Amino acid sequence: MTLPENLADNASTKMAFRSWQSFPPSPPIPSPLTPYRITDVKLPGLDKYTPEQLFFIAYGRLRCTNMTPGSPVDLVNHNSHSSPKWRINGAAQNSSDIARAFKCKAGAIMNPNKKYEVL
Repeated sequence: MTLPENLADNASTKMAFRSWQSFPPSPPIPSPLTPYRITDVKLPGLDKYTPEQLFFIAYGRLRCTNMTPGSPVDLVNHNSHSSPKWRINGAAQNSSDIARAFKCKAGAIMNPNKKYEVL
């Protein structure tokens, strides 16, 4: 029941990252009218992450949620989306971009050898 939405999550993650990559690096004096990648600004406590890693961390935070014990059952029975955990982990496991950004070893849980990507 969730396959179309899972495919959409995989494709949209890839498209959003590629779109973000196409923005030019941030200029010395940013213009609010021009989209750009923030490449040299680091937030305190997050300076150990690359801009690419921060992009995917932000993506993962989109689905952060608390669920009641009955919520997963309700999702399975009545929703066309996977649970938030699997919307993120499924897209992450199928993303070569995320595996590269976080230097995941081939065959690791978050970088399986067989991926399902929308080209």
